[in-house]
Amino acid sequence: MINQLLTKTYSKDIKDYLRDEFGIVRKEPKVSKTLGKYYHLSRVGLGSFALRRKSCITDEEWQTIKDMKDRRPKELADYMKSQFINFFSLNNNFGSIDAITVPPRSFRNLGKLHVMDILGEELAKEINTEFIQLFLPWEKKNRGRFANQPEIEVIMDRTAKFIKKVVWVIDDVTTTNYTLQTSVQTLIKLNIHTHGLAYICMSGN
Repeated sequence: MINQLLTKTYSKDIKDYLRDEFGIVRKEPKVSKTLGKYYHLSRVGLGSFALRRKSCITDEEWQTIKDMKDRRPKELADYMKSQFINFFSLNNNFGSIDAITVPPRSFRNLGKLHVMDILGEELAKEINTEFIQLFLPWEKKNRGRFANQPEIEVIMDRTAKFIKKVVWVIDDVTTTNYTLQTSVQTLIKLNIHTHGLAYICMSGN
């Protein structure tokens, strides 16, 4: 079921851009609400997607997203939420979704309110499932797809009840896919049916 998601592309004849409800010009053309274009994150895993691609975002919007992430995470959660909700509502052939989780938090940002914690809770309520933190904090030492990174560890007493159930790991931006990919694959190894969903992917996948 998961690999039969919407893959329709935008018409090349559509030239007009969106100015959304936040007043920000978006680079994507206007499309019917019943259509969508999702980017398959093949390195993350089967049935894992990004809602948007960095190359399809204006400089103005990208700067605003970065500013909201650093200073106004609640605003960014509100900004992204409808697109996450639409992804699940338009693709209602997923069946049961038993939980929403997010990748592990960085030790250096543990005391900071993170946009994905806010969004995870709100999204779970909207699609009538559970939001739960399944990963221990970690520190990503280096950047780059081939950098040597520490393993991601789970909170074992929380993961046990999701064995053979469906969990989605959501993230705001995936650059190399490493964190999202490792989060998804770590849960899969525990026999949890896991998929990843990012708001923005930075490059081809």
